[in-house]
Amino acid sequence: MAYYSTCPDCGSNLDPGEPCACQVNRHQIMITIPKSQYDKMVKSLDEAMQQIQELKGQLKKPLTKLELN
Repeated sequence: MAYYSTCPDCGSNLDPGEPCACQVNRHQIMITIPKSQYDKMVKSLDEAMQQIQELKGQLKKPLTKLELN
C-alpha cells in the first residue's frame, strides 16, 4: 500500500515528510525581497487600506437626491 500526503495548496502528491515545492518557492521569494522593496510594498498597502477606510466612511453617509443622479 502506498502512503503519501497531498499539498493543501497545489494538490501535489508528496512522500511522507517531503515539503512541497510550492511552499519552498514561497519561502525563497520572501527571503529574496530586499528590505527597501518590502517597505515600499507595506507603505503602498497601508495607503490602500487607508483609502478603503475613507471610502467605507463615505458609503455610510446618506446620499442626497443630487448625488444619486
